[in-house]
Amino acid sequence: MAKTGLRLYAAFAGRIDDGGFIESGYKGARSACDRFGIALEYVERIGVSAEDLAAAIEAGVATRPDLILAHGGSSDHAVAAVAPRHPSIRFLSTHGETSGENFCSFNIAQPQSAFLAGALAGWMTKSGVVGHLSGIRIAPGLRGRAAYAAGVLTANPQARLVTCFCGTQEDNTVTHRAAIAEIDAGVDIMYTMLNGGRQGAIAACRERGIAQIGNVRDWTVAEPDVFVASAVADTGRLVYRWLEDIVCGRLTRGEVRTLGMEDSEAVRLAMAPSVPVVVRGKIEALAQEVAARRLVPPLEYLGPELTLG
Repeated sequence: MAKTGLRLYAAFAGRIDDGGFIESGYKGARSACDRFGIALEYVERIGVSAEDLAAAIEAGVATRPDLILAHGGSSDHAVAAVAPRHPSIRFLSTHGETSGENFCSFNIAQPQSAFLAGALAGWMTKSGVVGHLSGIRIAPGLRGRAAYAAGVLTANPQARLVTCFCGTQEDNTVTHRAAIAEIDAGVDIMYTMLNGGRQGAIAACRERGIAQIGNVRDWTVAEPDVFVASAVADTGRLVYRWLEDIVCGRLTRGEVRTLGMEDSEAVRLAMAPSVPVVVRGKIEALAQEVAARRLVPPLEYLGPELTLG
């Protein structure tokens, strides 16, 4: 396709090669820019706070782009603060419920696949104790944890959930220690919502011989000896669709959009061949209820958490 003449500046709250949420968004932006002839400039490894992201976005404004993407961390608050000051630029946050004349919030329905991950863990645990491990306490992570906990309860009301936000998405030493602490608490299957720090949790699960459920991408293919499933939630498809709709003149100004299991490439529970046929059938039945919005996972968790010493 011929170049559109559009210029995109993207601010990523993390590494674009983190194997998780940030990489997914970067790949979506890169793919769309290549497809539609959009010039891409980006900055990565920004802090997750709204202040850090807002500063990065303001720096991007100076490059005179047509479009600005804020991906990860508190991107919704940063975009809502900066976008009104620059009405000639169109902005996107990849989560949130705020919008304006020149900015949108596009969300991936991560709680849908997280709920199915919880149900899988509830049905497959042998110890009766299942785990959840994440890094920073931001809204998407909290909502994903709540949905996972609800899935566990749906499948196995007697199961005990050990959950921890260890404070980092990237530090493998910390995530390894947190994963070991959960395993020592009896966990025999663990759902992780991490980025570059996932390798620490993978190493812990491999050392102790327990199964892990990943997120964002299909980890059952990448690390088949550890991952029994993965709660796929591809934020890159949000970014691609935003850019595609701009180029094609379909974007509604001030739009808040959520992409869920109606697009099975974007949101689904990928399962390894080792998942028993009976469990797979139960998950597929639940998935139909979730996709049809007859079953809506809760977004708040009120139970106890594991505190690391």
